[in-house]
Formats: sequence, structure tokens, C-alpha cells
Amino acid sequence: MFDLYRTIEMYQDFSTAVALEYLREQIAKKESSLTDFSLHHWQDYSQKLAACQSTDCVLISELVNQLCGNKEVDFRAIVFVRTRKGASVLAHLLNSHADLISCGIRVETIAGLNNSGVDTTTKREQLEKLKRFRDGDTRVLVATSVADEGLDVAKCNLVIKYNYASNEIAHVQRRGRGRAENSRSILLTQNTKLKEQEEKNIVKVV
Repeated sequence: MFDLYRTIEMYQDFSTAVALEYLREQIAKKESSLTDFSLHHWQDYSQKLAACQSTDCVLISELVNQLCGNKEVDFRAIVFVRTRKGASVLAHLLNSHADLISCGIRVETIAGLNNSGVDTTTKREQLEKLKRFRDGDTRVLVATSVADEGLDVAKCNLVIKYNYASNEIAHVQRRGRGRAENSRSILLTQNTKLKEQEEKNIVKVV
């Protein structure tokens, strides 16, 4: 059930192509435990899904527009996502995007040190990523919640919540307000409930 839930998340956050690729990875890990009937059913279903998959994603397009359209000479952006896996996927998609490559925008992921899961980061690696961010070698950090990690993310003048809003992010915004001149924060989502949560967060920050 968890794999199916995460597949739906991948579809909501990215595209049918990304969701299908994730599901294939999970099925491959469990292939040895599947019955012949289940495996045959999955192969048939997978082919049908592949026939209608798409890489199109409205949220990705809007995110790229926000990043490439930024007029700040020395801008930095943090993009918040729900999970480490989501951060890894989004960073890969952005670093492969022709428009961001043309704009010379490099993207990296960063996450808390105390959580287990995908893309475990050591303290040294984390500090190196933050240094590249401060120096401008990396312009965009895709992050999970770092509110309780004590990270000093300086020079950030654009915070983007990518299909994600939480009280922890509101805390980061509040703590980091005014660090960069003309800083702003936006939510990218088509989810009504997330928009309502963001309105509550704005009230808390104010």
C-alpha cells in the first residue's frame, strides 16, 4: 500500500512518466516474491500504462518559469518538497531541464541529518552544499524540512513550496524573513487544501 501511495504522490507532484518509473522500480524489488499470475498481470498493466504516460507537468513548468524569470542578479532559491525521494526526483528533473541549463542554474538537494531514507547526507556533505549555495555555485536547493536542524541558509530571496505546505515551513520562513532583500515566498500547487493550509501559515508568520 505504501508503494501505491508514494506512486500517487509522484503522479501528483511530477508526471505519469515519473510515477510509472517509480512503480516499476518498486515492483522490480519485489519481483522474486510475485506469483506468475501476478507478474503476468503487472506486465500487461505496465504496458497499458506506458502507452498513455506523459512527461508533462504544469507544476514543473511553473517552477522553471519562476526560477528562470527571476531578475535578481544574485538570487538564491529554496524549493520545499514532502520527501527525500521527491527532492531527489525534482533535482534530477530540474538539472536535466533545457531552460535551466540555458540559464546556468544548478540545483542540489539538502535534507535533515536525523532522518533515515533516501539520499542520506553526512554533516560534511551538507556543509559543502550550503557553501556552494552561499557562493552562488548552486542557485537552488531542493529541501525537505530543515527547520529543526539549525541550518543557516543565508542569501535566500525566494522560497517555493512545491505542492507542499506545513507549519515547519512556516517556521523556516519566519526565522529567515529579511535575510535577503526583496525576498518572497510562493506556493505552487493545484491542491485546494494546501492553499488553505498556506493561508493559515501566512497568518502565523505575520
